[in-house]
Amino acid sequence: MGKAIRILEIGWEKNPDQWILPLEAGHYAEFLLKDYELARKYYQIAMQIEGVPDFVERKVAASTFELGDYKASLQHWLEIYEDTEDPRVKKIANNHIYRTKAALDIETLGKAVSIYQERFGNIPQKLTQLVTAGILPILPQDLDGEEYAYDPQTGEVTAKTWWKR
Repeated sequence: MGKAIRILEIGWEKNPDQWILPLEAGHYAEFLLKDYELARKYYQIAMQIEGVPDFVERKVAASTFELGDYKASLQHWLEIYEDTEDPRVKKIANNHIYRTKAALDIETLGKAVSIYQERFGNIPQKLTQLVTAGILPILPQDLDGEEYAYDPQTGEVTAKTWWKR
């Protein structure tokens, strides 16, 4: 786990009212260990301590995204967006909502392309074939109402906008 985290844990055990200690453990896990599960755990611990800054909730949402739990991450970002009055935080949350919804949709479309390939022996030439084949009820669109880009040679689905998974 690392000596740095253990030192922070010892400090937190002796000072359970200090949110900075689990927050720093989360930062260490996230940035140095690239262990997003451990990072999320420490960020969630910090969230339970009185006086924790609002940005820690964004750290929970971001680490949840990194774990690939897009549904939970999207829910976090929606709550952050709804709960804040700060226009800067709303903009940050909005960007993450867009990114997370795109990741969720791309994941859904990718799975649907795989199902199509298993069923028909080839990948679809158009995403609309996923609906025609009954694999998806409708094609998801990004938050701007745009369809996702699709490469019929590889089956890769991407966002047309600035963010690409």
